[in-house]
Amino acid sequence: QQGQNTHEQVDKFRNEHIFDQNHEDLWYTEDQIMSLLQNQLFAEPYRILAQTQLEHVDLLRANLVEAVYYSMFERQVVVLPIHLHGNHWVGAVLYRTASRGLRMIYIDPMGSSIEDEHNVVQLVEALKWAMLELGVDGKLELKDNGEEYDIEIEATVF
Repeated sequence: QQGQNTHEQVDKFRNEHIFDQNHEDLWYTEDQIMSLLQNQLFAEPYRILAQTQLEHVDLLRANLVEAVYYSMFERQVVVLPIHLHGNHWVGAVLYRTASRGLRMIYIDPMGSSIEDEHNVVQLVEALKWAMLELGVDGKLELKDNGEEYDIEIEATVF
């Protein structure tokens, strides 16, 4: 039930474009992304983490350790903004499923799926590394649920 509710909450932000119509060519900064997320998600029980960069492996790993921790052990829904290639923002939402698994939903406001991202292997490897750091064992599987691709993990804590 919680997983379904989380998925419905995430859906309300899918493909929502938030931009300044006076400055369409302006790229958002980390602070602006955090402010937008805090303003949009203030009433929901989300933990918003600092942004990460897909190409910065150490930062990606550190932020995924934090995301997996809050998802699996604190049972919080975690929102992780990810900066791609220095010019595009996507998001990851991580939460613990009712079956004690972990789901990560990848959201690209431009409509691209995680399979289209050429650095997806780096993201998956960093997620595996973060899980091992926290003693979470699981099998990662990329799933097509009809609308987007999720990384679903049957996870156990040891």
